[in-house]
Amino acid sequence: MPRIKRVNAEERRASRRVPASEVVPHGIARLSTGQEVKLINISVHGSILIHSNVVLSPGTYVRLRLKIPGSLINMDGRVQRCRVIALKQGKVKFEAAIVLNGGFPPEMAERLHLLDEEKSQMETASPATLNSGVIPLPDTAELWVMRAREA
Repeated sequence: MPRIKRVNAEERRASRRVPASEVVPHGIARLSTGQEVKLINISVHGSILIHSNVVLSPGTYVRLRLKIPGSLINMDGRVQRCRVIALKQGKVKFEAAIVLNGGFPPEMAERLHLLDEEKSQMETASPATLNSGVIPLPDTAELWVMRAREA
């Protein structure tokens, strides 16, 4: 039987997110303990969403090590939340949100703000400008998406 997932058209997050792959090549980082984590998205206000094979307890302080062409960046932060997102063949995958203590290094902050400005301009463009054949939905519209059960 298909599952029904409710998708709200209104964004509830406090700040926009940028896909991590647009900022960090390959979207991969390492924790100071050596575990590799996948960066999912980055908030311009200093938080990062990651996927990990290890549980990160909320409140724990962590250090992320990112490789950006020409430099290695260490960023300290605190785990805001962590939840199980997958269980496959006895392996657990976690999703964690990390709030950075000192924000982003200048080179990353500049790149994030440029990407955020581009995204903001795309969001404020009128629907007629983007595609004249599309009828815009009201801001309060809610969409219902049916998904087949994943095997």
